[in-house]
Amino acid sequence: MSPLAAPPRTLTILQVEDSAENRALVRRVLTAAGHRVVDAVDGDEALAVAKELAPDLILMDLHLPGMDGFEATARLKSVDALAQVPVVAVTANVLNGNRERCLRAGCDGYIKKPIDVTTFAQEVWAYFDGKQEQVVVAEPSATWSGADGRSTAVAEAERNLPVTVLMEWLDRLERAAANPFGYRRGHGSRTAIFAAKVGQRLGIVGPALATLVRGCRLHDIGKPEVEMRFRDDGSFLSNEAWQRFAGHPRAGAELLASVPGLSGEVAIIHHHHEKWDGTGYPDGLRGEEIPRLAQVCSVAESFDAMVTRSTYRPQPMTAAAAAVELERCSGSQFAPRVASAFTELIKEGRITAPQPQER
Repeated sequence: MSPLAAPPRTLTILQVEDSAENRALVRRVLTAAGHRVVDAVDGDEALAVAKELAPDLILMDLHLPGMDGFEATARLKSVDALAQVPVVAVTANVLNGNRERCLRAGCDGYIKKPIDVTTFAQEVWAYFDGKQEQVVVAEPSATWSGADGRSTAVAEAERNLPVTVLMEWLDRLERAAANPFGYRRGHGSRTAIFAAKVGQRLGIVGPALATLVRGCRLHDIGKPEVEMRFRDDGSFLSNEAWQRFAGHPRAGAELLASVPGLSGEVAIIHHHHEKWDGTGYPDGLRGEEIPRLAQVCSVAESFDAMVTRSTYRPQPMTAAAAAVELERCSGSQFAPRVASAFTELIKEGRITAPQPQER
């Protein structure tokens, strides 16, 4: 694709971006191509400016302070006068599910950062000219052996070294952080064991089962850094610190996003705190939008949290009481199919609470 010497017409483009450096680069590229660029630094400003300006196109960063780009896009599209204005996501975050989520929010397309300055103006024009990406909806599989179509069959040689190193690092970190930060030592290992049992009950086999075990073992890999930064004296987090802490799934996913062969594990890490009714975090996915392996991890790690003593749960539940809680939250917090399989295994005695020495 060759650089566009002159656009067919001058566009007024609203750029929503909190990085001054990124704003300057985009403005330089688009003004050189003959367009007018107006800036907004967050979602609230974007809504106000868009209503006043009525731009021809909006460039939207997804991860903004306060209201994020997903919500800002949805609100923009709910305004009648702006509903037909193309919105293009421009972001460095290319984690599994983000492209689909931004399209569902109303974005017409997705351009990755760092932008290619030789083609960026043409890409922007193409979206104004009618280009529109579509959400690809995977057909639900009869069994879960394919892990909802996400790539899991990669060479084990590509996985073994980085995963081995990561697990050793996480083991050491958990031991070091257990006392001052309320960590449940062995939480990742127990979550992986529980998840493997329920995964097999659900028909997850082969590479998908191996991905599930690895992803569950690493699901909290983003937590230690966040906890150590925002917990000061071992007490409960303040409301502000909790909001930051709730970003640990994304922090962990971003940490491993560039590791070859770990896309399935990254999806588990990123989405293990999503809830079936859409009230979870970090992305508010609901129902089958949540990767199926992450659905399993969510139930497994919640069960371990309930039956294991920690700073915020000094008196652990029995396995039977935890089973009642899983049933109560089925369809709201947990995927019904996973919660049902898990409680069956508890009632059969195949999943039990860890003994005191295991805790």
